[in-house]
Amino acid sequence: MANNTNTSSSSSSCSSDEGDTAGKQYSTPTKLQKQEWAKQQSTLKTNLILQDDHPDWSVTLKADNTCHLQSAPELNYIGGVDLSFIIGNNEDAIASLIILSYPNLKVVYENHAKVKLTLPYIAGYLAFREVEPLLGLIETLRANRPELEPQVILVDGCGILHPRGFGLASHLGLLSNIPTIGCSKNYLVLHGDGPLLGANPTELKSIFRDYIAAHPEAHG
Repeated sequence: MANNTNTSSSSSSCSSDEGDTAGKQYSTPTKLQKQEWAKQQSTLKTNLILQDDHPDWSVTLKADNTCHLQSAPELNYIGGVDLSFIIGNNEDAIASLIILSYPNLKVVYENHAKVKLTLPYIAGYLAFREVEPLLGLIETLRANRPELEPQVILVDGCGILHPRGFGLASHLGLLSNIPTIGCSKNYLVLHGDGPLLGANPTELKSIFRDYIAAHPEAHG
C-alpha cells in the first residue's frame, strides 16, 4: 500500500458490466431459493472476523455531534460503495466505488459501472442482488490501481445487524477480504429480548446509544 498518493488527481471511469447477466431474466426467487441463500449466509458468517485490530481508527464524537478526524496508523484510504437506480426502474442500476484519502478526505479514485439486475430487493437477501457488481468494482480497482486499495469500505447496507448476522456489508467484506462498515439507511426488523419500544425519537436514540456502548461489536 502506497503511503504517499497525489490526492490532487482522481481516477474515474464508467463501464458496462452486463455480460454476466446476459440472458438472465428478472425474476422473483422461490421460497426454496431463499432457504438456500439463508443457509449460505449462516455458513459464510462463521468466517467473519468481528474483532477490531485497529483501535486507533476510532473517530471521536464531540459534544456538538461533529467528528474529530485524526491521523491513524495504517489508515490511508477509505472506500464507499452503493447502487443507484432510476425511479421506477428496478433492473438497471449504476454501481459506484469512491475512494477517499485519509485524513484529508480527498477523492482519489471513482469508478461507476452500469449493471442490469436480475433480482428484486428482498429484505435480508440484498447481497444476492448487489454484491456481485460491487465486488467487480473492487476487482477492477485491484487490477488497475492496486496502490489505492482501501483499508476499510463503507457499504450502503447492513453488516451484522441482520436476521442471520450476515448482511450485504459483511458479505462484501468477506468476499473482498477488506474490512467493511454497514451504513444502512433503514434498519431491518429483528426479534429482540427487551421491552416493546414507543415511537419517541429521543427515547429510541438513548436506547440505541446505551446498546452500542454495551455492545461495541454490534455497531456496524
